[in-house]
Amino acid sequence: MNRQDYITYLRDLYALGRLDMILFDAQGHPVSDFIKVSRHSMLQLRRNRTRRDFVEQLQQELQKGSVSQRLQEPYPEENYYYQAIPVLLTEGIHYLCIGPFYLQEKLGQMVEADVPCYMTPDVFALQGLFQRGAQPLFKEQPEDAASPEDEPQVGMRPREEAEMMTFKRMQPSSQIRYNAMREKAIRQAISDGNLSYLLQTSTFDYMMPVHLLSGEGTLVRARRGIASANSVYCRAAEDGGASSVLVRSICADYARRIEEAPSTAELLRLRDEAALTYCRKVREASQNKYSIHVRHCISYLDANLLEDVTLEAAAKACGVSYGYLSKMLKAECGCSFSVLLHRIRCKTATCCLLSGKSITETAGASGYKTNSQFCHAFKKLYHTSPKAWQTEHLN
Repeated sequence: MNRQDYITYLRDLYALGRLDMILFDAQGHPVSDFIKVSRHSMLQLRRNRTRRDFVEQLQQELQKGSVSQRLQEPYPEENYYYQAIPVLLTEGIHYLCIGPFYLQEKLGQMVEADVPCYMTPDVFALQGLFQRGAQPLFKEQPEDAASPEDEPQVGMRPREEAEMMTFKRMQPSSQIRYNAMREKAIRQAISDGNLSYLLQTSTFDYMMPVHLLSGEGTLVRARRGIASANSVYCRAAEDGGASSVLVRSICADYARRIEEAPSTAELLRLRDEAALTYCRKVREASQNKYSIHVRHCISYLDANLLEDVTLEAAAKACGVSYGYLSKMLKAECGCSFSVLLHRIRCKTATCCLLSGKSITETAGASGYKTNSQFCHAFKKLYHTSPKAWQTEHLN
C-alpha cells in the first residue's frame, strides 16, 4: 500500500473512532494527522499536552534511527496511553501515533466519555487494524491476545471493521440508539424512493450479529430483528406512496423467507434485498407520471450521484438531445436539470444526516465537493442548515 492510499484508509478509521492519529515518516516528519476535539477546553488542553509530550519522544527516537519497544506498546502519559505503531508502506517504514486511550486494567479516578477504553487484547486488534495492507512488524501476538470473534470478518471494508470494533465497546443502551438511528435513515430512504442512498450502503451497518442483544441465540435474535425490519420497511413503502396491496404481499413473502432462512448471513442478505425492493416500488409509483426519458434521466442521476454529471452527459445516456431533455424536465418535474440534481443529492443527504454522519461526510456521500456548496444547496431546498435539520430530526 502506498502512503496516499494509507492516509485515505486512516481517514475512514478516523471518521468512526475516537483516537487522534499522526503519521510520521522514518525521519520523524509528520506526514498526516487526524485530531479529535474535546467538548471541554480544559480536557482538550490536557490532551494536547500529553500528545505533544509523546510525539516529542517519538520524534527524538526516530531522529536517532530507531524507536524503542516501550513506545510501540501502550505508553502512559499522565492518565492517558499512547502508542507508536510501525507500518511498512511502499515509501518505507512509517510510524503511526495513536491516542489518547485508557487501558481498562489500569483505569484511574478520572475517565472521560470521549476517550476510548480498551482491554489489552483490544490493543493487539487495533495494531492489526492499523497495519492492514502493510507487512506486520510486531512480534507474534500471545495466544490469548484476541478471540476469534474480535477478528475482522473476511470481506469487510475498513469502515465496517472499525465500526464493529467501536460498536463492541458500546453499552447496550448506546447499541439500541445506534440501531434505531441507522434504521431511521433506511426507513427515510425507502419512503423517499431514494435508491442512490441504499445502493451506497448496500451492506447496511446495523443489526449485525454483534448488535443483537437479547434472545436465545444469534440466529433467533437475527430472525426476530430482521422480521421486525421487514414490517418497518413495508410501512415506509406505504408512506412513500407504493400500493398497499403490492407492498403487503411483498412483506408476506419476505416474512416467509425470513422464517425459513438457515443462517444469519442469509437473514442479512434478505434484509438488504427487502429494503431495495420496497424502495424500488416507491420509485416506480412516484415515477409513473413521468415519460420514459425523464425516468431514465433520474435513474442516471441516482447511479452517478458522486460524479460531475452534466445535462449533456445525461441526455447522451438517455439517447436524446440536451435541449429536448431540458424541456421535458421543466415540463414534467417543474425544474431545471441542476435543480433536479440538487434535489436528489439533498434527499440522499437527509438519509446520511439521519444516520448520524457529520456534515463533511454527508457532503461527500451526496456528491458535493465542499461543505459550503452542500450547505448552500441544502438550505435553499429545506430552508434550514443541515446541522439544524439533523438536530431537529434526531432528537
